[in-house]
Amino acid sequence: MKSTTFASTPELKRKNRYKNILPYDETRVWIKANDTGYINACYVNGYAKSRKYIATQGPLPTTVDDFWLMVVEQECKVIVMLAKCFEAGKKKCQKYWPDYGITSSFGVVKIVNSEEVKFSGFIRRTFQVETNDGNIAMEVLQYQYVNWPDHDIPFTTSNLIRMHKVVIQCQEEFGDDAPMIVHCSAGAGRTGTFIGYDYLLEEGRDTGNVDVLQCVLKMRSQRVDMIQNCDQYVLLHKLILENYLFENTDYNAQDIGHEFQEITSQEKRIEFLAEFEKLSILEPLKCSKLMGRRYENRRYNISDDVIPYDHNAVVLVMCNNEGSVPYVNASWIETYDESTSMIAAQAPMSEGIPFFWRSILDNRVNTIIMLSRVEECIQYWPHDVRATLSMENVSVTLMEENINGSISRRIFKVFRGSQQTHVTQIQYSDWSNEQCPEDGSIVLDIIGEMQRNARSVQGSACLIHCTDGAGRTGAFCAIANLIERLKHENKVDVFRAVKDLRDCRQGMVQTLEQYKFCHTAICNYMKSFEIYSNFENK
Repeated sequence: MKSTTFASTPELKRKNRYKNILPYDETRVWIKANDTGYINACYVNGYAKSRKYIATQGPLPTTVDDFWLMVVEQECKVIVMLAKCFEAGKKKCQKYWPDYGITSSFGVVKIVNSEEVKFSGFIRRTFQVETNDGNIAMEVLQYQYVNWPDHDIPFTTSNLIRMHKVVIQCQEEFGDDAPMIVHCSAGAGRTGTFIGYDYLLEEGRDTGNVDVLQCVLKMRSQRVDMIQNCDQYVLLHKLILENYLFENTDYNAQDIGHEFQEITSQEKRIEFLAEFEKLSILEPLKCSKLMGRRYENRRYNISDDVIPYDHNAVVLVMCNNEGSVPYVNASWIETYDESTSMIAAQAPMSEGIPFFWRSILDNRVNTIIMLSRVEECIQYWPHDVRATLSMENVSVTLMEENINGSISRRIFKVFRGSQQTHVTQIQYSDWSNEQCPEDGSIVLDIIGEMQRNARSVQGSACLIHCTDGAGRTGAFCAIANLIERLKHENKVDVFRAVKDLRDCRQGMVQTLEQYKFCHTAICNYMKSFEIYSNFENK
């Protein structure tokens, strides 16, 4: 431990978010223009450049003005924010910027929020920053990662890796003379993980080796508690491993036709198989499946190879007469954004049908996508229109049924006491577990219908299932996420889309044919536009 004498001064207490996270005297950032010269921030060295970063706490109401003074005095052009302003009902950071299109003043600094762009997992904001005296005017970019819980780790890694890549590109374009500001809430745990990842990438490129332990020790010699827990330490290893093990598989829209045609050709089958097999190299960061492996819950699992992880398992509300939380084999899936929430589930077994319908009610599901024939699983709805299936805690009435070839559409009324809702089910029966459709057109149409239906009711979710909720379900979810990123960012990365799904649920996309079908479906989607170069304007 090094001296924190200056930061421990009683009159500075209101400028510290946490009493145990104080800047060291020898590395603290000094502000010239405020009354105390103090901000809870430290210089942190990069691998090849001293003072490459400023690690700081999320601003408080009492320190927002100080924060912007630090930005202009240090001439920082890039801010990395690794927290939300509110997390789990607690305030983690003061909102220190104006809304899009708004101009606000923070002390002697005026900020204009001139642009705000949302990507998967993060937001990029462009600020025009100017001092009141007009002596300093500059553009500052803020990158806010929104999928990283406090004292925890993200479910997946791809969005964080992508954000880091664009942050570094931005820093290089601005010129890397000024420090990059990195903060979360305390400016230690998530902040340390991000800085450590950047440091180790440089070390690996320069020497061919990395020393994670020494990197963390060096960071902690400059700011207390950099990387606060073991999960964040493991995440740092996983980020570096993925960077080493996985090649770049991200394609721009205009390259998809050529690249995917080549990669799915017979000559490329060996390379394609090797890429698919790489998906099994690394396990998710969180692998606990205690709930699904409990003795009393095993009978609800179709396969021991597909059991939901505890951290994102779908949860049911306990009834008064139940001694434990009911179990359903279903997982929340990370989606491109919050516009369409998805649950991947296995088809219910006969004794699990009541829990299946309770999960529909408890998790605001308004759309069910069924990717199997009825013969493959138990029919969990009434056989006749206007008939009602009554169970102990819930009842289901089949209101409408429309069968058109391989597509069946049904509308159910689900009710439990005074609670009731209408749920649309879309069943596609021409996709077997052994053979994928020849093209993805029908699947693309179902995805579009699912999204429109889900977005018509704010806060609703979609439940997708086949038999085990992993193979066909995984491919369907992957295609849905790929299309959203393609529409918003003009890019496609099938490998990482599937890898992220496997971090959310065991075994997602089980076969090489299903993996190839994800590519086929994206090509079909692209072919719906006459000219690839015009895709971005569609």
